[in-house]
Amino acid sequence: MKNYLVSKLPRRFREMHPNHQRIAWGMLLLGMLTITAKAMVALKEMTIAWRYGVSSEVDAYFLAMTMTTWLPMVLCSTGVVVLVPRLMAMNNPSERSRFISELNGRIIILGMAMVILSVFLGWAHGLTTSGLSTGIQERVRLITWQLSPLAMLTLFSGILSIRLQAREQFGYALMEAVPAFCIVAFILFTPDDINLWPLISGTLFGAVAQALWLGFLTHRADDGLGRIAITHDSPCWRGFYGGLGLMALGQLIAALSIPIDQIFAAQMGDGAIAMLGYTNRIIAFAIGIGTLIIGRVLLPVLSEVAASGEYDLGRTQAMKWSGLMFVIWSGVALVGWLLAPWGVRLLFERGAFTAENTAAISLLLRFGLLQLPFYCAGVVLVQWLAALGRYKELLMITIGVLCAKVGLNVLLVDAYALVGIMLSTSGSAFVLLALSVFYVKANRESAIK
Repeated sequence: MKNYLVSKLPRRFREMHPNHQRIAWGMLLLGMLTITAKAMVALKEMTIAWRYGVSSEVDAYFLAMTMTTWLPMVLCSTGVVVLVPRLMAMNNPSERSRFISELNGRIIILGMAMVILSVFLGWAHGLTTSGLSTGIQERVRLITWQLSPLAMLTLFSGILSIRLQAREQFGYALMEAVPAFCIVAFILFTPDDINLWPLISGTLFGAVAQALWLGFLTHRADDGLGRIAITHDSPCWRGFYGGLGLMALGQLIAALSIPIDQIFAAQMGDGAIAMLGYTNRIIAFAIGIGTLIIGRVLLPVLSEVAASGEYDLGRTQAMKWSGLMFVIWSGVALVGWLLAPWGVRLLFERGAFTAENTAAISLLLRFGLLQLPFYCAGVVLVQWLAALGRYKELLMITIGVLCAKVGLNVLLVDAYALVGIMLSTSGSAFVLLALSVFYVKANRESAIK
């Protein structure tokens, strides 16, 4: 076995198709960078909890962060599926330059509009914080105004990351740790200050540093940042807004699964929603890292294959990687099943969180982990459909998954309580994979529009 690993594997790797090599190396590199960034984000959360605890001031800060960054983050997360294939399909340098210039102009205008919207939300804070005391409502208003530049900075950083992803320059993943690092530094270097200014200053400073560094990386990797134009003449805009709208609608529909599960859990009495939340946070961490790595690496490679018209090659490679991800994440799910009690105990069992809570959440976690192989294998095929510009099919998959989720909840929750919710989530992940396979096989050729 040892001799095989030493002598055979390197040769087999060299004999692989270049696309498989790019994907494998990309996943390895991006995996290390993403885990490093996530570790810094976790350290940030621990530092905030250490300094400020569970307080109304921290509530105000997180509400203000949501008001200023939610919409830019949604636009960037939906825009990546539309923009990366479009950028990969641009072989004409002058055409690409004109599109980038016009994109820059729209980002500036949109960023300014989002800053104004953040200021308005700060002024209309009572509409979203009516359940809080008057003092905390005023605190939310003030912090929202202070953090309003985050709206533009978040949008800038998101677009620059998309451009770097299209160039397969994965250093942007590590840059996600910069804001967290700055927050930790500002808090630790002001040990006697219990006010929020270190947190707010660290947030703003970190966002500026992240945008500047991403700008530097983009300037090097993407032939400059590009000029700024307010025209709308590039033919590359054709179909862009329709695709963006369909993806935004799909994300909105997908997000409905969380409140739907909470509605079903609320019928089971006190503590059910909290138990569901603890379980979902663990699963979301694993899925988040997995899907980030899969999507960020596969989408540029598959988009290039689609742009070249090699549809059979792209479909075959997507199916192979989907199968590989199914096997790998089945192993992860098996390990997670065995280690679930130990992991939950390590993460949560202290203070008011009892051994009984650990046993209950470990059971939920085990059934929730069944979704991992289906979900991650399906995400691979979703990248191929995105590379083909099949946004309507992606929307239909999202609708099908949500319908499966609701239907399975109705069938299983009465009999199996919270375990039924976890089983329905795993069942809807199976539907995601099944529909993805169907549409990938049905769309034998396509082109970016």
